[in-house]
Amino acid sequence: MLKLENRGNPVFLCHQKAWNMLDEIIRALALVLVFEGVMPFVAPRRWREIAAFLGTLDERTMRFAGLFSMVSGLVVLFLWR
Repeated sequence: MLKLENRGNPVFLCHQKAWNMLDEIIRALALVLVFEGVMPFVAPRRWREIAAFLGTLDERTMRFAGLFSMVSGLVVLFLWR
């Protein structure tokens, strides 16, 4: 069902459910930016050391860390909902 009464909104022709999902994605990305910025703000020297260490890891280890992070995030999302 289209929500047409709010013509001031540039996405007034979008489904409300799709707009709500986009709203949640934007909020999630904003939270990622907040969490990513905490460490450089609180402990910039330690953050630089960690970044240098990550630069020494091989691709296989980095891929495993990325996979572990994605799966952990999906499990948390599944359990939270």
